[in-house]
Amino acid sequence: MIPELLNHSQLENFNEFLYSARISDDKNSASLLVAADKYDIPALTRTCKEYLTSSVTSSNALEMLELESSAEALKESAVKTVIDGYQTILFSKEYEEFALRSSMVALEISRAVISHLSSLRKEIDKL
Repeated sequence: MIPELLNHSQLENFNEFLYSARISDDKNSASLLVAADKYDIPALTRTCKEYLTSSVTSSNALEMLELESSAEALKESAVKTVIDGYQTILFSKEYEEFALRSSMVALEISRAVISHLSSLRKEIDKL
């Protein structure tokens, strides 16, 4: 069975992992995570999650959140990154498009940001 949603480079990495249990090109990790979940390859899923969790940035956090359904640590890392950069991310065109595609995750992010800001406010009030 050949994963139909992988391009040539991703398919090479997929096959490489099946034979060697390693990935030489980490940039394909997001696509490989989807394939690993679809074809139930736990070792590939773990490898991709580990790499993706360590590589969440403000520029890719929303993309990572769309992958979150299979990776709780990845989700936590992405949400933390969005909270840290909420002023830029939440007001971006990318977030607007993300919210339309993933409204429940966007709601969860909004609640997390409000909770974070409330905590900060309480700390300031104590001073």
